Amino acid sequence: MISEPLPKQAELRKLAINFARFQVSSDLTAFPRFSGAVVAGQGIVEAELQFSVDERHISCIDGWVRCSTQMECQRCMEPVTVELSATIALAVVKNEVQATNLTKVRDPLMVEDDTLVDLNEILEDESLLAMPFVSYHEPGQCKGKQTYQSFAGDAPVVEKKESPFSMLASLKSNK
Repeated sequence: MISEPLPKQAELRKLAINFARFQVSSDLTAFPRFSGAVVAGQGIVEAELQFSVDERHISCIDGWVRCSTQMECQRCMEPVTVELSATIALAVVKNEVQATNLTKVRDPLMVEDDTLVDLNEILEDESLLAMPFVSYHEPGQCKGKQTYQSFAGDAPVVEKKESPFSMLASLKSNK
């Protein structure tokens, strides 16, 4: 198990053949897209990646990623602490055909044979996918307005206009 920064360029199939395993604790600044999506880009990302080869000779990546960071509360626009966690289950495939033949257990990661991959990008993608769509403080801790009222009582009263065909109704009733 390696407990140092992830390699910036790694051949995933070689890592899988060697059953490599990485444990990482890195500052959020190592993930520029992810740090740009949170408040002040602060936080620590912890992760574990384990590489293997399955029975069909497909390279696999298993692991997890966790981060405690702050996002903007959608009610009061103040920072709120959010715990993010994601499980990683990827299969390294070469093309769409291999991707469609995967089991539902793993997501495809398309990589050409000799392409070098930045492992931080894999963690960053999984972290971005784990982010909630919206974040809020717990009720009672938020400075924003949490109750809303309808203004239907203040709506202007619309007068009911007489139908232009009401005269025809009176002709019909006279018969």
